[in-house]
Amino acid sequence: MFRREYNTERLHQSLGMAFPADRFIAQPAEDQIPLRLPPALATTVPAPRGPLLAPLPASPSAAGSSGSGR
Repeated sequence: MFRREYNTERLHQSLGMAFPADRFIAQPAEDQIPLRLPPALATTVPAPRGPLLAPLPASPSAAGSSGSGR
């Protein structure tokens, strides 16, 4: 809502009292500048993001045994 109002219903002094949407012209995909990453980032693969999971409760058999039996 705010973005639409800001770009289409509010005049901007820095644009000569024009609406930003009136000044924007989308470029065709073939005219867009391609994204280029620095070489150090081009080989970096981010870790996959997943939902944060709560730790599993300890099983009763693992909690009661000490392992020595004595």
